[in-house]
Amino acid sequence: MSRSHLEYLKYWYEQPLGIAFKQMQQAQIDAISNRFRGQRMLQLGVYSGLDCQLVAPTIYSVSAATDVELKFSGPFVATSYQALPFLSDSIDIVFIHYVLEFESNLVLIFEEIWRVLAAGGQVVVMGFNALSLWGLVHLFKRKQIPWSGHFYTAFQIQSILAKVGFAVALNKTFFFRPPVQNAALLKWLNGFEKCGELLFSPFGAGYLLLGEKSVLGTTPLRSRWEFSELLADKAIKPVARV
Repeated sequence: MSRSHLEYLKYWYEQPLGIAFKQMQQAQIDAISNRFRGQRMLQLGVYSGLDCQLVAPTIYSVSAATDVELKFSGPFVATSYQALPFLSDSIDIVFIHYVLEFESNLVLIFEEIWRVLAAGGQVVVMGFNALSLWGLVHLFKRKQIPWSGHFYTAFQIQSILAKVGFAVALNKTFFFRPPVQNAALLKWLNGFEKCGELLFSPFGAGYLLLGEKSVLGTTPLRSRWEFSELLADKAIKPVARV
C-alpha cells in the first residue's frame, strides 16, 4: 500500500461510514479479547482504524508495514510480509488487517506468520468481505478507498489458513448496513445489525477470523529476541532468523 493510499484510508475512517465501520470492528475485537493469550503482539499494517493494543493482554507490541514511510507512531519495522525479520516461534499474537487486499500471495504471508508464531499462538485476520453488498459496490468503485484493493470472502481466507495448518476457531462477518456516507441514516439503520447476524450471517461487509497454531507435542518457545530492541523512531536492529 502506498503512502497516498494509507492517507486516504485514514481519511475514510474519519468519515461517517468509516467511523461506524471502525466502531463495529473494535466491538468485534473487544468481544473476543478474553481469548487472547501471550505477551508479544505483532500488527501487520499500520493504520487500520483499530486499537488492538487496548484489548490484547500483551506487554510488548510492534507494527509492521512494507514501507517505512507508512509509519505513524510506536515501535515499527519496515518489512516484506513474506519475510518477517523475527525469530521463529517468537510471537504470541498476530493481527492482520487491510493488508491482504493489496497482496498477491496470501499463502506465503500466512506461512511466514505460522513461522514466527509460537506454538499455540494466534492470528486474527480482518478484512472486507467480497460476499456482501460492499463486495458488489467494490466492482464499481475499484479506484476509490477502501474499494481499490482485492476483496476476498471469509471462506477463502479460512481455506488458506487451514491449508497452512491453522486451526480456525472463529469465522464470522459483521456490519450489515449499506455503504452510505450519512451519519443519521447509518444510525437509523443500526437495527439491521442484529437482523443481519440472524438472517444473513455470511454476508457482512467485514470478516473476522481467529486461527491458532496448533502443534502437537510442542512446547511454546521463548526466544532470546526482545521487543525492547525495537525503538519507536528507528528501524529494527538486525537479528538472525532461526
